[in-house]
Amino acid sequence: MEAVVSDAFSYALHRKKMMLRDRLIDVLDKAGQGHGDRTARIHRAVLTEVNDALLSHGRAPVGITTIQRLETTALGHVDYASKFALHLAEFVVDGREGPP
Repeated sequence: MEAVVSDAFSYALHRKKMMLRDRLIDVLDKAGQGHGDRTARIHRAVLTEVNDALLSHGRAPVGITTIQRLETTALGHVDYASKFALHLAEFVVDGREGPP
């Protein structure tokens, strides 16, 4: 019985993380469009989304330096948006501050 509860809990957390990742990919896509300072737009948009998610998980909001630190492992990758979004979602849901 304990394994079933654990599996259900693990699946629920995984699902939350994947839903947040997908939402963050959309945020990254929208923020990346337009003219001007693309990086600043992305950081502001992601910061807002991450802080909203953190608050909904009962955690304190973070500053832009946390977003920039989580972005570093995604920079230069062809799958930048999905990698960055996943690292952000793992930070929010799992408390993980970087890739495993």
